[in-house]
Amino acid sequence: MQANPQENRYARQALLPDLGREGQAMLARARVVIVGCGALGSVAAELLGRAGVGLREAGGELRLIDRDIVEWTNLHRQTLYAEVDALAGRPKAAAAQDAIQRINGDVNAMGMVADCTSTTILDLVGAAPTVLLDGTDNFETRFLLNDVAVKQGVPLVYAGAVATKGMLATILPAWEVGAEAPAWSPGPCLRCLIDVPAPGSTETCDTAGVLGPVSAAVASFQAVEAIKIMLGRFDLLRRHVLEFDPWHREFNRLAMDAPDPKCPCCGGRRFEFLEALAGAGSVVLCGSDAVQITPKVVASVDLAALAGKLAQMGTFEATPWMVRGTLEGEACDEACDGDGQSLRLSVFADGRAIVHGTRRIERARAIYAKYVGQ
Repeated sequence: MQANPQENRYARQALLPDLGREGQAMLARARVVIVGCGALGSVAAELLGRAGVGLREAGGELRLIDRDIVEWTNLHRQTLYAEVDALAGRPKAAAAQDAIQRINGDVNAMGMVADCTSTTILDLVGAAPTVLLDGTDNFETRFLLNDVAVKQGVPLVYAGAVATKGMLATILPAWEVGAEAPAWSPGPCLRCLIDVPAPGSTETCDTAGVLGPVSAAVASFQAVEAIKIMLGRFDLLRRHVLEFDPWHREFNRLAMDAPDPKCPCCGGRRFEFLEALAGAGSVVLCGSDAVQITPKVVASVDLAALAGKLAQMGTFEATPWMVRGTLEGEACDEACDGDGQSLRLSVFADGRAIVHGTRRIERARAIYAKYVGQ
């Protein structure tokens, strides 16, 4: 019997000619940031954690950033989470961190329960990550992440999944004149490839649904691209946009031309999303009958005191991350799944809140003002 069976943990992976022991050490030292721990980010995080990415002893890190909590509607495709997480309404970032550490205790998994906005994203991402993974569900945050990637010169693996379709593109940003050239040949950024869509013009998982195996497949491709970047194998990266629909047996490769010199981001180096004064104050969350309210000024909330205050309005509890409970005098909207039940309110330590049981922004704002404050 082996003295330490864990020594062979990555043996099958290390047999790959392009990886080996040296490559495994590079994965261990990598610092990876995943923004969004939903259907894409949770699967990619699990695959990378199992692969030995971001090990504590090697100085690596697997950083997981998400603003949302686990809902029952997540469980058919977000594989890191279980019923106990939905019952408790746990923040996805915290649940993902715990799940990764149960899978591989050597991984330096860091869950960050936060919303990525123009005022928070640089601090959340931190300095000099090896690669960024896009697991978001909205274009505002995607373009914000693209701004960070281009400004810092960090590779970004973009991915999306809706209905039965998936999309993937690897962004290798150009560099500023006078800056040290990166190890890759630069390509177009996300804004070169995708125009800023008009509100309501794109499909979402709310309007079109999503097939669980499709999002898992996209996240698997995303994890492979990230591993290539960690190994410095930029020659093996996809230099095209991959679009596929396994349900209808359609696979397309769309050419990624040279960076657009007229692109405001990588061409003009104007970071319009990053330099915005603030993100959206209120937004309907994809995949749930809920609205997020973000205060203009971030302030630390005394969760225990707030739970005591809200206890007069319903059943509330304080957790290490938030106060959550039901507002007994406020019924869910008729069009929502919880019709006839009470609204649920989750308030995070930074003052951000999610009102569950409505998709009406004006109602969610009124609830926030009434029970939390202006």
